[in-house]
Amino acid sequence: MERGRAYATATGFDVEDHQVDLYYYFKDSTRREGILAEYEDFVGLEWEEFTRFIRTRWLCLEKCCDKELKKYPALRSMFQSRTGESS
Repeated sequence: MERGRAYATATGFDVEDHQVDLYYYFKDSTRREGILAEYEDFVGLEWEEFTRFIRTRWLCLEKCCDKELKKYPALRSMFQSRTGESS
């Protein structure tokens, strides 16, 4: 846990909060999930739901981050193409 706080202090970015935000950003909107699924298909990825980050589960953060990194090409394309749009 100490490494996580040190990372957040150094970068101004909390990975745990990011994982929670990412999960709920897509979970709360089937429209956003559908758009991401199209981008995943476009870049050759198979659709897979995000894993919900739970602070008390051992190794949960690693699993969540791994899944996000696998989806990174689709996420990047989606957010770059939607810049300036309201959701």
